[in-house]
Amino acid sequence: MKKYIFILVVGLLSSFNLVKAQIETRDSTEKINDLIKASKEQRAESQPKKHHINKYSGVDLSQRPHDHFIIGFGVAGVSGGNDSSSTKGFSRQINVAFMFDKPLSNPHLSVGYGLGFMGTNLFYNDRYLDIKSQTTTLPFDAQRFSKFKLVLNYLEIPLELRYAKNMEQPQKGFKVAVGVKAGLLLKSYTKGKNQLNGTSSLYGSGYIVKESDKRFFNSTMLTGTIRVGYGAFSLFGNYSILSMLKSGAGPAMRPYAIGFAISGL
Repeated sequence: MKKYIFILVVGLLSSFNLVKAQIETRDSTEKINDLIKASKEQRAESQPKKHHINKYSGVDLSQRPHDHFIIGFGVAGVSGGNDSSSTKGFSRQINVAFMFDKPLSNPHLSVGYGLGFMGTNLFYNDRYLDIKSQTTTLPFDAQRFSKFKLVLNYLEIPLELRYAKNMEQPQKGFKVAVGVKAGLLLKSYTKGKNQLNGTSSLYGSGYIVKESDKRFFNSTMLTGTIRVGYGAFSLFGNYSILSMLKSGAGPAMRPYAIGFAISGL
């Protein structure tokens, strides 16, 4: 019996020593790992921190011209008409705008916005647009005047996304702008010169008739725009997204223009 008790005691002591050894080994391993981790953290703190460098931080925009004033003159036309409503002669358009320029985080890009004016002169030689007619559709009568034009004047709010290759001096590099203009019709009128009876002049070649009325025309206009140029000079194009005539007043006629623009200030 004593023999078995002795063997049991020895076994328990051996197991205790083994467990104790494992615990001591685990504690030693954890201490070593803690020392390694602390050493890495200390080395990381001693190294200089890397700061994000803004590649545009050296760009000086304080003296940058912002294309505040823009004036454009172009050849105009109308899409979507028919034979009787097609323009004839030198139709033209003038655009004037004063705009602010807000550079974005990338100073090659900016947003332009402001206030402008657009005047469109559409010529209909040998035609007569009776804008004071009481009909629901705008009449395009044949051969009432030798020269005849429709004038549409709009107050506009232009909005552009601009790109300038030369960030500090856009007036000395390539640039492009795309955007839209929302317009409010200020006035629409017609001007006819030399009223005819067949091929004969009724009152002489200097006779002029002016009529003004807005009821056939949309009071608002939305126009897509683009300008591409170098320095202060550029080519522009614009196209009306909305018809200039009200629904039911005639064909969906959309004015457009292509021309030359100067910008500065």
